[in-house]
Amino acid sequence: MFFAIAASLFVVGAMAIGLAELFLARKITEIWRIYGVQLAVTSWMVVPAWLGGAWFAAAMLVVAAVASWEVFSVLGRMRLRPRRYLGVAASVVYCALALAGQPDWLAAAPVVLAIGLLSAPVLGAVLEGAFVSAAVTLLGTLYPGLFLAFAARLDDLGNRFGDFVYLYAVLELNDACAFLFGRYLGKRRLAPTLSPNKTRAGSIGGLCCAVAGGAGLAPVLIGLSPGHGAVIGAALGVTGQIADLVASAIKRQAGVKDYSNLVPTQGGVLDLYDAFIFAAPLWFMYLRWSRGAP
Repeated sequence: MFFAIAASLFVVGAMAIGLAELFLARKITEIWRIYGVQLAVTSWMVVPAWLGGAWFAAAMLVVAAVASWEVFSVLGRMRLRPRRYLGVAASVVYCALALAGQPDWLAAAPVVLAIGLLSAPVLGAVLEGAFVSAAVTLLGTLYPGLFLAFAARLDDLGNRFGDFVYLYAVLELNDACAFLFGRYLGKRRLAPTLSPNKTRAGSIGGLCCAVAGGAGLAPVLIGLSPGHGAVIGAALGVTGQIADLVASAIKRQAGVKDYSNLVPTQGGVLDLYDAFIFAAPLWFMYLRWSRGAP
């Protein structure tokens, strides 16, 4: 049923783009290429979540490794001297521990890393800038590595596919609709310092779509009423837009437009999945609390 709904959403999206191109004066360069890439990157997340097992684990580990590499590459441009290889390895370890069902070790891993980084000057590392390097490296493993580990931990709650895909789908509706509403109808900038292309019309359009998507998908994926789903959709929509601005703020400080050029028309993996990664810990904690899980 979900795949039928997803296919319908993409068909409706294609129709909306076609009508907008036909009747509105504004055009979006390479819009159909963007549409095709979005279909591919959505499949990359949704299909492994459905298959589970090694497929899901591989997808999470790849996203963790690539997104972490992108973050540390951007941090390196700020001349903050992060320990890139150690940071990427730690991010992957976080996700691996989550996938292996080791929450206690997962909680301990950032502490162990912090102890090692802080102890580096004592063990002979260069003293100058050591604390800044340690702080940047540790934070770079938390986002995206530890954040993404919470998405991997959704399996612990007994509804991996539904919980995972609901979060991803609502956030993607929010992001895609914000892009389309902003490009076709937007005039007033939302946050010009952080992200010059985002508009207030895009923000409102994206939030409305997140509410509608949250309401429509809740009975299918997470067993909640449409009214409850609408409230969750609104919360996730706001969270997703904050997440996008946070990711933009990091890029602006480094003076780059995208985290990488890995994905055509989209930028890097973190440009694609920033909202999902940012919201994953909050979503996990909400589900655990609402279901009374230990």
